[in-house]
Amino acid sequence: MQDLVEAEAARRGRTFGILDGYTGHGIGTEMHQEPSVYNERVRERGPKVRVGATIAIEPMITLGTHESHELDDDWTVVTDDGSRGAHWEQTVAVTPGGLWVLTAADGGEARLGDRYAPLDG
Repeated sequence: MQDLVEAEAARRGRTFGILDGYTGHGIGTEMHQEPSVYNERVRERGPKVRVGATIAIEPMITLGTHESHELDDDWTVVTDDGSRGAHWEQTVAVTPGGLWVLTAADGGEARLGDRYAPLDG
């Protein structure tokens, strides 16, 4: 995620922050399962994702700092510098033929290219 965010920031001539401490996660028999899916680089390569895995990728990107805090409602997250931010989620299944984006109307076909795998194929 960090590489994509940094490339887009450079393309736009901006600096984007990736909020510290928030991750995506595996989804299976429960909502939040291993593995944790970090948005910022925590090591050179992440874990190998195997066929059958379903993960939620949930970046939280800001127009300013990566530092944030929760409000007293224990839910709302705001940046320490008051900059605007965005949070979105995509859930991806790893199939024998490639990836299927469960949260995309086309399964990710338009953006994944040869990594895309239709569920019926």
